[in-house]
Amino acid sequence: MAEADATFIAVHQDYDDGIQIWDVEFMAGNTEYDYEIDANSGNILSFDNEVEYRSAGQGAGAAGSQGVATGDYIAQDAAKQAALSHAGIAEGDCTKMSVEMEYNSSPVHYEVEFTSGGMEYSYRIDATTGDVLFSETEIDD
Repeated sequence: MAEADATFIAVHQDYDDGIQIWDVEFMAGNTEYDYEIDANSGNILSFDNEVEYRSAGQGAGAAGSQGVATGDYIAQDAAKQAALSHAGIAEGDCTKMSVEMEYNSSPVHYEVEFTSGGMEYSYRIDATTGDVLFSETEIDD
């Protein structure tokens, strides 16, 4: 993604567990991105992105409210596979896998969490469409 594609950029220096970091946040389309970067080495310590839904009239349609009343949800395994596919990881390479449906949120979604290769992955998968709503990757403590 090119810097010109970002509609808002916020960069500030901070400390996380005694490590000096750069916190970089920006929007591209309807997705918010957040990176924590080690200020000394330039290594990415964590990153996440989250799709921002807007109600009709705010430019993004009413995607955030679709599917809540219908009950037509994807299977738990489909949500797990959507997260693994997005991460580019085979299920056999994962440990500590959990998948839970969140009915009390709009849109209804699955929380998918797993670890692999020293990293922790967290996902929100839309329970109606199977789309990735949010993803975050951090170094496994």
